Amino acid sequence: MGTYDGQTNPGFQVLKASLFHAMETDGYDIIDDQGKIRMDDFNSGRPDPNFDYCLAAAPDNDLKLTFLIPAEPKLSGTNNVIETIELVGVSLDGVPINGNPPSVINGPPIPNATGGNIPSLDPCGGHNDPAGYYHWHFAPEVMNQVLAAHHITEVSCTLINQAETIKLIGFAKDGFPIYAYAQEPSDVDDCGGRIANTTEYPGGIYHYVASTTRAPNVPKCLKGVAATRGFKFR
Repeated sequence: MGTYDGQTNPGFQVLKASLFHAMETDGYDIIDDQGKIRMDDFNSGRPDPNFDYCLAAAPDNDLKLTFLIPAEPKLSGTNNVIETIELVGVSLDGVPINGNPPSVINGPPIPNATGGNIPSLDPCGGHNDPAGYYHWHFAPEVMNQVLAAHHITEVSCTLINQAETIKLIGFAKDGFPIYAYAQEPSDVDDCGGRIANTTEYPGGIYHYVASTTRAPNVPKCLKGVAATRGFKFR
């Protein structure tokens, strides 16, 4: 899957012929003379800058990821608006959660990539960073609801159990928890958060709620104070 921000057939969608032909219409040469999609795995040499590519980075399972997150989160006076690919937090199983994936036109520079390239996401909303570690751009526990909201029927998230009620899925980098709700509450604030009792916090806590309709569905901004240089890998 990917999000295309060109003029022809833009939006969140499955990577298929209609998308790549739309990119060609908009001037991106991503289909080669044999009718195949040009791929860049960031591991097979620099791509030809005269062409455009579907980005699918190769994994590096030897990397060690380290997160520094406040144990006692505190609200800030201003919102931290999440920029494209900015770290949002970490899932309970240690996978980084990021903001919007890079876009074809307006995204930030991508290492070793040039031109109008589209990052590929798997059906649960994740992919490998060019450095080799896997990360999410979606909260996958409500991914199938997001797909339905965007009328996507060709794929579904089958490797992550979808939330049946309310499920703690991770922590934002400011220390506040992130939850997936099978039924998204209507009282979330501008960052997608709310104060409520949960199983893990029976006394109530501010927490973020993964959207069941937006793409991506991670928090758009954070309310708390995050640690400086809170994520590294080696």
